[in-house]
Amino acid sequence: HPTTAEPFEYESSVAGIADNKTRKDYKYTYQQYLACTQCCDGCTSSIRHWFQNSAWPGMGLFGESYLLFSVGTLKPVWEMLYPDCWAGDDGDVCSTALLNSITLTLVVGVIVGMIVLGTIANQIGRRTGSIVTATLMTFGAVGMSVCSMLLSDNPSFLFGSMAILLFVFGIGVGGEYPLSAASANEKA
Repeated sequence: HPTTAEPFEYESSVAGIADNKTRKDYKYTYQQYLACTQCCDGCTSSIRHWFQNSAWPGMGLFGESYLLFSVGTLKPVWEMLYPDCWAGDDGDVCSTALLNSITLTLVVGVIVGMIVLGTIANQIGRRTGSIVTATLMTFGAVGMSVCSMLLSDNPSFLFGSMAILLFVFGIGVGGEYPLSAASANEKA
């Protein structure tokens, strides 16, 4: 790099030149050059940085939290849609253990994901571990959506499938926690 005070030649394409060649007749000091490039590149870099480090992870956290917290709020809706199932052991359709497993498997999945995927990510790397957790969460979320559309006629099979898919989703969520904590610690 040239010294900061002495002018140097900087090649720049100039609009309006018929043969689109560059001209070397612009003299800049190194400070002027840096000021110009930082102004132009800084805007797109800061937007890209914000999107990659704040907006995109925030959308992921919102989607994951939405699904996690919606299970409790959906129980009254499920009670209205499937009253025979939610009658508990008095009904013939769903057992109380099956209905309680919907919430329980999610919590157990989060615990298992923290322990297992957190440990495995140390071996396979944080990036690969993050891809695995995102894949598990996507599979669980899409699977629950498909199950709710296809299995709505058979509530015991629907809620059994939902419990299994919530466990898979919970493993992904639990695996994400140690990975994101380590990543945030490095960026701090």
